[in-house]
Order: sequence, then C-alpha cells, then structure tokens
Amino acid sequence: MLSSVKEHRPNVMLARAWIAYERFQILALPAILDRAAEHLDEQAKETALWGELRLLQGEVFYWSGNGNQAHTCFAEARLRLSEDLPLYAGLLELQDALSLHMCGQTKQAIEALNRRVQEASNKQGVYFSRLVAGLFFVHLMSGDLHHARSAAVHLESVATAGNIQYTKAWSSYMRACTFLHRHELEQAARHFEVAVEQRYILHRIAAVESLAGLALTQELMGQWDRARQTTLLLQNFAEELSDPAYLYIAQSCKARIDVLRGDLVNASVWAGNNTEPPEFAEMFMWLEVPALCRTRVWIAQGSEESLKRACDLLEEIVTRSQSWNLVNHELEAGALRSLALEKLGRAEEAIACLVKTLQMATPGGWVRPFLELGQPMAALMARLHQQQKISDFSHQLVSLLSSASVSTERKVANEPDPVGISSLIQEKLTRRELSILELLAQRLQNKEIAARLFVSPETVKSHIKRLYQKLDVHNRRDAAAMARQILDAKGVK
Repeated sequence: MLSSVKEHRPNVMLARAWIAYERFQILALPAILDRAAEHLDEQAKETALWGELRLLQGEVFYWSGNGNQAHTCFAEARLRLSEDLPLYAGLLELQDALSLHMCGQTKQAIEALNRRVQEASNKQGVYFSRLVAGLFFVHLMSGDLHHARSAAVHLESVATAGNIQYTKAWSSYMRACTFLHRHELEQAARHFEVAVEQRYILHRIAAVESLAGLALTQELMGQWDRARQTTLLLQNFAEELSDPAYLYIAQSCKARIDVLRGDLVNASVWAGNNTEPPEFAEMFMWLEVPALCRTRVWIAQGSEESLKRACDLLEEIVTRSQSWNLVNHELEAGALRSLALEKLGRAEEAIACLVKTLQMATPGGWVRPFLELGQPMAALMARLHQQQKISDFSHQLVSLLSSASVSTERKVANEPDPVGISSLIQEKLTRRELSILELLAQRLQNKEIAARLFVSPETVKSHIKRLYQKLDVHNRRDAAAMARQILDAKGVK
C-alpha cells in the first residue's frame, strides 16, 4: 500500500524507515531518512516527527558502531519525544543506554536505565519493557550473565502482565541465550523453542537467532537429528524472508554444526578465504556471527595457512570488540584465538591468551565458548592446569570438558545395531553422506537436496556417486531403500 503513496510526504518516508528497521535492514535507512528530512520544514523541527527522524538517525549511527554520534542524535530526539509516545520513548531510552555502553560508559548506562525504571509511572507496557530490555543487552554485552538473566526474567513478567506477545518472545530468546552461555542446555532448548514458535511475531533478526541458537543447543546436547531438522527449518525460514543477510546466517549456523560433527568439506567451501572482519551490526549480542564461524572452520582445518588466517581475523575481532565494549565477543574470539595459537605451536602465547580470556569469562560464568571447542580446548586447559594454579571456575571447565568427551564417546559406542550395519555407518559413511541418505530416503531430487544442504547440485551428484559405490547399489531407488534401512538402524524417523 505504501508504494502507491507519493514519496514527498515525510511521515510516509518514516513509515518506510520503520519497516526497514523491523527487518533489520540498517543499510537501507540512510537514503530513506535523507528523503524524509528533505521534506520536513523548519516548523516540523519542533514536533515529534523531527524527534522520530533523529531517533532513527541515531539508530543508523549506533548500528554502524558510532556511539558518540548516536548519543548526540538521541539527545536531540529526547527533546521532541515524550512518554506519551511509549514505543518511541522506550526505544529512545534503550538505544541511548546502548550508545553509552558502546562508548565505555557502562555504569552510566545501567544507572540511567535503572533511574528510568524507578521513575516510570506504569511498571508494564511497551515503554517499560524497552527499559528492562536495555538492561539485558547492556549486562550481556558486558559479560554479566547473572544480571542479564535477571533482566530477562523481569522482562518476561512485564510481557505477561501487559500481554505483549512480541516482548514475551524476546524474553524467551534472551533467557535462552544466558542458559546456553552457561551451558545449561535443557533450559536453553526449552526457551529457544518458545521463541521459535513465535518467530513470525519476533523481530526478524531475533527469530533467525533463536533458530540458530536452538540448532546449536541441540547439537551440543547430542540431539543430532533434531539439530539437523532445526537447521533445515532455519534455512527455509531465511528463504521466506528473502534477505541475503539471513541466508548467510543460516549457512553460517550449518557450517558451525558441520565443524562440531567433523564434516569440513562443505564448511570449508562456505568459509572460503574471506578475512573481512564483521561490522558492529553483525556482532552486538548475537549468537551466530559468520566471521567467527569462518575462524572455527579454519582452526578445524589445521593447516598453517588457515591457522594464521584465523589468528589474524580473530585479532581484528578482539580489537573491534574492545572498541565497541563487546566483552561477550572479546572472550569468544579469545577462546578461539588461544586454540589457533596452540595449533600453530605458539604455546606461551596460547596460554597467555587463554588465561586472559578465562579472567573475562569467570565473573559471568561463560562456559559454552570453551566447551564448544571440545577436546582441543580440553587438552589446552589440561596443559594450563599443569603449568599453574587455576581458579575454581577453570577447574569446573576442565571437569565439564572431560565429561563432554566421555559422553560423546559413549553415545557413539552405544549406537543401536539391529541389522548389523553400524560398521558401515561408522567406518564408511561421512556425516555429509548420512545427511544426503536421509534426504534420498525422502525421495528428494538433487536440486532439492542441494538447497537443503547449502551446496551445489553438482556437489550432491558427486556425493551420490560415491554413495552408490560404498553401498554397492546401482540406481537411486536402491540407494533410497538402503538409506531407509540405515536410518532405521540409527533410529531416525
């Protein structure tokens, strides 16, 4: 309907801008806002319409990583917007606090939000929910998972009292994130599932993130078939949104899970050699950061070239995280960098990097960034333990890493073998081939399989050709029949 309205009307331009914002299409905002500003006269600068414009311009500066200019815009917007416009006023207070945090003024940001919370006449509704959400974001990006979870729980109560489904979905996603980072996986999965159910209500980026978070959680729990199904759901959802940025996140999530499964062929194709560091909007508090995922792939590849590439990119990510005050990503990149340095034989640097990262992770209880790195991190932690006294938190990590390794080994050892084909599964077929077998059993064609697995039809054709040889079959029908037998033996429905 908006496309049929003349574009010289600034309120229509601002409506377009809000649509782009809700779709998290930040790069589209400047041109729209410039057109809106052109048609605002001097008199309009004294109205809420001007405040709305400055609020959105502040959003552009913030998501571009410029906290100071964002803060300036928000200060001007505050002069024009009041609590009588709860959506705008609430978002303004939230974003202004985030801009203060970005500039290193975390204490002031938290104090400002808490002061607004105390001053609010109504302790529920859209305005109040934005204040509480702001507290969650600041705490999480500061590495404080304890207070972040408290804010998420508070937000859920606000959403329930006001019957705000959008906010309730956000609170589920937020709580899930804190549970995942602390490696409390069952609770994380439960809350991610609630958010995923509300994916058509949620802000788009949070919906995509919820699906990626659920897939990762299921994979870490050893629920491999569920994780595969969730990655397919994420791919389909991203395709529905028709936005390349979301498709890229879906592909990143798939590659991350491939790395956890030891399937580097397609993950390596996806990662390529691109060493471009992420922008702020790609990082924030998000779980799935494609640039970080690329370093996971390169570290898993283990060549000197790929490890150096990973180290260089991770060093830049650490630098950017520090400049934007993103402790959450600084410690994530630090854990990965310590492992890359260890594999490069730079043992002293690896230990020093790990010690610094552990110091950042300890207050907030960040467990997942270390446990996700599995046995290589367990070995590095063990060497640290031999060299120096470690904290109680590090002892906990060593124990959890050891337990995770034993659990994975038992899971593989105890696979059901009702038809005597476990040796074929474990010795001959890769995880990628098993994925293709599952889709063959569903009678999908090569193009459909390629779309599901984020690869080319030619790659699928090559895999199927090798499967024919391994399964000793000569046509697609016999391969599908064998696939069903193998999947039944593994308990896949």
